[in-house]
Amino acid sequence: MTKRQPLSIVMFIKKHRAATGFVKHRATVLVITFLVLVVGEAQGKVFRNSSAFYRLHSQVFSGYSPNIRPVRNAAKASEVELNLYIKSIVDIDVKAQRLSQVVYMDVTWKDEFITWDPADFDGVANFLVKQKDIWTPDLMFGPHLSGQSLKLGHDDMLLMVWYDGRVSWTPDLTIETTCSMDITNYPFDEQRCTWSMYPWMSDNEHVKLSVRNLSGVLDMLISENAEWDLMDVSTQTCDFTSEHFEFSCISFTYRIKRRATFLVMTICVPTVLLAVLSTMVFGLPVQSQEKISLGVAPVLSFVLLLSVLVKVLPQSSLQTSVFVVYLVVLIVSSTSSVVLTVAIISLYHRPDCLPVPPVFVSFVSFLKGSGCEHIVSKNRESVVGLPDTMSCSQNGTRSTFMADVRRSPDVYVFRSDFSSPALEDDISIDDATRPTTDLDTKSTSGQSHSSLYCVCQSHKAEVTWRDVAAACDYVLFRLFTSIVVIVTCVCFTMMNTGVWTL
Repeated sequence: MTKRQPLSIVMFIKKHRAATGFVKHRATVLVITFLVLVVGEAQGKVFRNSSAFYRLHSQVFSGYSPNIRPVRNAAKASEVELNLYIKSIVDIDVKAQRLSQVVYMDVTWKDEFITWDPADFDGVANFLVKQKDIWTPDLMFGPHLSGQSLKLGHDDMLLMVWYDGRVSWTPDLTIETTCSMDITNYPFDEQRCTWSMYPWMSDNEHVKLSVRNLSGVLDMLISENAEWDLMDVSTQTCDFTSEHFEFSCISFTYRIKRRATFLVMTICVPTVLLAVLSTMVFGLPVQSQEKISLGVAPVLSFVLLLSVLVKVLPQSSLQTSVFVVYLVVLIVSSTSSVVLTVAIISLYHRPDCLPVPPVFVSFVSFLKGSGCEHIVSKNRESVVGLPDTMSCSQNGTRSTFMADVRRSPDVYVFRSDFSSPALEDDISIDDATRPTTDLDTKSTSGQSHSSLYCVCQSHKAEVTWRDVAAACDYVLFRLFTSIVVIVTCVCFTMMNTGVWTL
């Protein structure tokens, strides 16, 4: 018994190992079987779907030709709907009058030759097909630039086809079209660019275009242009006739406004400052040696700026830019100021031995004022009979004079730069306390005594050629400053409001 016991233990261990291995083997078999069933089912489903697509493709495109318009009634036109989505405005070349943009079109129509029941093809409701294998409308855009490809999409582009015959085509394209630019209000201009989509050869009896809606067109603008702001997009269905055939088209109109901040800071502000500087030539003293240089510098600057604008703006006479007209006016004004400055310098350096013409004397005297001595007296007889006298005005307003000369105990002489001083009927004068040359201010707010009588004795100063030159500078400075201010305000108001028409 003791000898067989180890043998029994060994046999027990062997039997236990065999049973455990069997269990593990059976579990492995079950897992493998499950995986085979799952994979087989998936492969079967893929095979069935592939078979459904294959059968559907074979059935739909059996005898199908992409060159034949997909309608069962040839007298019926194919209804093609368009919808526009703008990706970005790439560039607007004002000088070349060209608009470049990136868009994609959502084009849909019904293909009556491609229809099926999804229940017959394992629930397949749509599939993709290459553009070259299906009929597509012969659309093109215009007005286009020469040399540009007008074909929408490409042969390997995929289209979505639905079981009821609906076909969805979304070609994206870079469009370069001509656009008539209106530069009247440059650099605050607003452009309207119109381009169209229309069939190349299919007239209204074959293809009829329509537009679904434009909601979300501006929201689809992926990248904004740094120079232009797309304000609005409008659409219109139109028809046109060519060689006795009527075609339908869809026109899209963009309202685009220039972002003028950069041009205002780099062109408008310097131009206005130069315009102000051009008037300073008359504020500089005549004896200054830089008077001519100050006048010539703005002229050269305006001409240079005008040459820059000529390179940017289109050379068109249909519209004239207000800013260009403004520059021309400033050039004429600055040139005139240089010519007048030369004349003023010539007058300034005339010898004093040459007499000043009466016209210039009157001109200078008018600017300086005639000047007179105002003689006020309590005694009427004291002011009667004075030579070269004229009456003074009296209007009841209070006046203040400086006592200058005392001609007699009851006569005072007041000097003023006005030819017609206003005097009150009653002026208080204290003869006993006022000295002979009293320069204190005499106010009419004092006590009322007897009525005073006044006369105005005129006196004229000698006028020289230097006075004439200074007077010309005085008048021309104010004249040209007024011209620059008025022209600047008018031109910039026109550019902002768009009221200019030429």
